[in-house]
Amino acid sequence: MRNRLAVRRMAQLLAVAALTVGVLPAAAAGAEGNTRTGSAPAVTWSLVATLDPAHVEAPRSVLTLYGVYAFTPLLVNFSPKVLGTTVNQSVVPQYAVPDDGKTRTYKVVYHLTTDVTTTTSYRFNDRAPVTVAGGVADVEFIETPEHASWNAWALRNSNNDHWLWYSVKIYEQTS
Repeated sequence: MRNRLAVRRMAQLLAVAALTVGVLPAAAAGAEGNTRTGSAPAVTWSLVATLDPAHVEAPRSVLTLYGVYAFTPLLVNFSPKVLGTTVNQSVVPQYAVPDDGKTRTYKVVYHLTTDVTTTTSYRFNDRAPVTVAGGVADVEFIETPEHASWNAWALRNSNNDHWLWYSVKIYEQTS
């Protein structure tokens, strides 16, 4: 119980910190519901896949991990200082986008933590790194694939900090 309260407090602090650096935690963004920004129409998201260390396959999705230092059914430990910074240490969920001619948009939400006390950065595919407060965070990215078939969305720590990954959720925009 005490641990849950600490995690909730940390999530609230991270939400405020993340808003100041431009990364919106999934909880604040309404990851499982509607999101409103100004007078724009509501955006609705539907969960299409959840992957974690114990569930590396789901319908239309599969998970690949690179450069893992330690692995349990609950978390994956990445330690660049132990394995070396030249080793690719990343989480790569892949999702099979239907080939029906429609343009689709996805939100990819990574649940992770780091033990740094200030901030760290994560890189999504080849995008510029985003800065996140240290500790527990949900880091999300919006992606509109250019092609149907399998799409891979890699996440890695840009600062070579020690980090733990717990899960990734993939949502499809429905409106």
